[in-house]
Amino acid sequence: MLDTSDNVLLNASAQYDTGRNGLSLRGAVDNITGKQIVAAGVDLRQAIGFVEGYYTQSRRYWLTLADRP
Repeated sequence: MLDTSDNVLLNASAQYDTGRNGLSLRGAVDNITGKQIVAAGVDLRQAIGFVEGYYTQSRRYWLTLADRP
């Protein structure tokens, strides 16, 4: 039940630096495909009758504004 095929998680980011005043803007996306994959799990069917799976996080977006002197 916990077997998964080979999978790839795709992440991407881009950053823009203004150069003059030290401001930078960075945008990023984690798990572009949004596919949730079983990362780990416990098969306890023989002991107490259930299987527990731990999935990767779904798609996330990040936006960061930084001020570097």
